Amino acid sequence: MQTTSRFLFGLILALGLPLAAIAQHQDDPFEDDPLFSKPVREWFSPESITREVRRTRDRIVRLSGVDHPYNDLTGYGQIPGFVGMSSVKPMIRFNRVDGVHLGISSQQEEWGNHQDEYDFGSIYGGIGYSFGREEWLYTIGAERFFGPSQRFKAGVEYHRITDSDDGFRTGWSENAITSFFGGWDQMDFYGRQGAAIFTHFKPAKWVELTAAYRSDDVHNLSRNTRYTMFGKKSTYRDNEPILIGQDSARVNHLVFGVQLNPDDRFLTERFQISADVLGQFGEAFGDLGSDYGYDRIEAEVRSLFVIDRGATLRIRLRAGEVVGNPTRNAFFRLGGMGTMRAMPFKSMEGNSMVLANAELWLGEHERHSYHEWVDAVFDLDEINFMVFLDAGWTDPDPLVSTKMFDSLSNFAVNRMETNVGLGINLSALRFELAWHTKDLAGPPALWVRFNPTF
Repeated sequence: MQTTSRFLFGLILALGLPLAAIAQHQDDPFEDDPLFSKPVREWFSPESITREVRRTRDRIVRLSGVDHPYNDLTGYGQIPGFVGMSSVKPMIRFNRVDGVHLGISSQQEEWGNHQDEYDFGSIYGGIGYSFGREEWLYTIGAERFFGPSQRFKAGVEYHRITDSDDGFRTGWSENAITSFFGGWDQMDFYGRQGAAIFTHFKPAKWVELTAAYRSDDVHNLSRNTRYTMFGKKSTYRDNEPILIGQDSARVNHLVFGVQLNPDDRFLTERFQISADVLGQFGEAFGDLGSDYGYDRIEAEVRSLFVIDRGATLRIRLRAGEVVGNPTRNAFFRLGGMGTMRAMPFKSMEGNSMVLANAELWLGEHERHSYHEWVDAVFDLDEINFMVFLDAGWTDPDPLVSTKMFDSLSNFAVNRMETNVGLGINLSALRFELAWHTKDLAGPPALWVRFNPTF
């Protein structure tokens, strides 16, 4: 495996260094090369860098989050398919496993970035160094849109990365901020090395379909740093292992997903609804040669209703189940940031889960420019206030069923834990106080967020 890693690293350098040299010349001999989706010099020009910095600044302030404003049931981002399936993670980040991670990346193509029909496709990926793991991590892939309308995309990739299944709780950028400055790392991580073949199909603007095959060697990772600028080192948890009794294992899956209204378009002037269903199958279609064979299905519905100019109701419903012999990270765990906000972190665990979150936002929400949002942060009349309700349930049965939806049949509304709370939203900065309904007189849990919960 070390030989493979060195070969790939050398290959990336061999490709990257000539490109950097070419970028220094005004004439780009590869400008019209079909392997590249845009002239190489555009990646390195001061104008493009300045434009990207301004776009990121405006997005963070205007859309109320440091991570990408679009999200699905796996996390924050915007690419065809599910965000959590992407192996290109933020190249500049910090957490208790990677420590400081620095690198460069080229993201996958989004819908609408049309290619010429004679193009070979595009190459994407990233390479970075994890100072905590003391290792080079990378992804390299190739993909292409097909057809006159370019509604079908297929690709392949190879990766060696630090991964997490907690992207729906908190984005990678938000987690880097809370870890570095406060010592609160709200994600658990594992190593993943392998390959994937994927396809995405968009038959209509409201629907995206995903199919993929993934084969990975996954392994446990340990905490490598306790550094925090202002917090206490004692707040850092150990990084929980995903494998018990062994350090690594092979996990193979067929993946199928459906996304309805993935761009969060409004169906009417006041109403928006989106839905995702993601299935990972390691046994349902036969033995795929995994050390841990399991099937996992998860679904989520998100809706937004604009009651009037100063009131917006947001609702999220989420449910899932896993059967077979799952790795630890495949179980469903609620509690803490982004789920049950008054409960201890990941204190509710089971092989099935139901989660409901409702938020009522009160305050002006129709701001469109960067300066309008900056002014709003310092104007008490423009602050957004929020009241919320969290309700969640996990099946406490320690025995994992072999039949899908057996565990979910144990669900009942009166078995759900409930939390209530208040929040203040200042653009991309928000404060939340949450109480368990069984202990409203007790002290609340305080959360400082840089992304919306959903």
